[in-house]
Amino acid sequence: MPDMTPLAIGAAAAATGAVLAKETAAPKAAPVRAPAKAGEEALAIPPAKAAAETESLAFTPAPFAGGNSKKPKAKGGLVDHYLTIAMLVALAPLAIVVIGAAGGRFLDWSWRESFQAVFLSGPTPNLGWAPAIALVGVVTGVIGLLAAAFGGWKRHWRKAMAVFGVTLATLAALAALALTAGRHPSIHDVATDWSEPLLFSHAVMQARGPGANIVEPSPVAPLDAGAFAGRPVAEINMETCPAARPMILNRTPAEAYAAVKAAMLAEGMALVTDNPATGRLEATATSLVYGFRSDVVARVQAQGVGARVDLRSISRAGEGDMGANCGIIGGIAAAMAR
Repeated sequence: MPDMTPLAIGAAAAATGAVLAKETAAPKAAPVRAPAKAGEEALAIPPAKAAAETESLAFTPAPFAGGNSKKPKAKGGLVDHYLTIAMLVALAPLAIVVIGAAGGRFLDWSWRESFQAVFLSGPTPNLGWAPAIALVGVVTGVIGLLAAAFGGWKRHWRKAMAVFGVTLATLAALAALALTAGRHPSIHDVATDWSEPLLFSHAVMQARGPGANIVEPSPVAPLDAGAFAGRPVAEINMETCPAARPMILNRTPAEAYAAVKAAMLAEGMALVTDNPATGRLEATATSLVYGFRSDVVARVQAQGVGARVDLRSISRAGEGDMGANCGIIGGIAAAMAR
């Protein structure tokens, strides 16, 4: 039978208190039982209660987040990648136009390579590469809007709308170009006098080359020229180009010749023939973007007390000039009036 004397009970209670004090001071230490003396029953904290008290006293420090506690940004995802590809498709027509222009202006590409393939006859005989890819861009743009709507509109709407906006802007530019071309007859020859048509010298004809447009004394519009098909170019000039009129000047022929020459140089043309004795000037005009060339001839002769100036401008390549040659003659007349 255990010793139940007051002295034994007090010793056991003191031992138990010491154990509890030790656990409180060092919460990470394992639970300790009070040692039992020989012939005595050990007084110990029940295991369940000791584990609970030890667990309640345990301390686990929280991980240190450092100076930046922001969550890392999520990656773009499939929708974002698709919209990036769609943007490249939307920008592709512009890139094709720039490449074609650079090839025609700096690499001496032909009209068919730099312009016709880009706008008129590319993957199909009636559709150039730029408008064809622009139509593909419409499809990819619509798919991009749907992908953004179902994949998180708040997150992707800006990029999706940018893709679709670029596509619409490209189509609008191509449509404007087509409308501009449709307003001009499909011809490439403008002159102020068809009763005595101006022809080019041997030097200019050599510069034009064998593949250039034919220089005819009385040209006729091609059969695919729409409402102007088969009509004489002289009649078409009179109807569509206000500048296609002889210039009658109140100047001496020498003064008029000097004025025509100065106007050609002011318009950035390169002189080929400069013959004041015959009153004949020849020059080459080069377009700014594509580098298309038109050959220009001027004739200055006396008329009454003044002088008469006649001009002719013919593109080297291309069926229709979109009004370029009419603009060349009008530019010379405007420069002479300044």
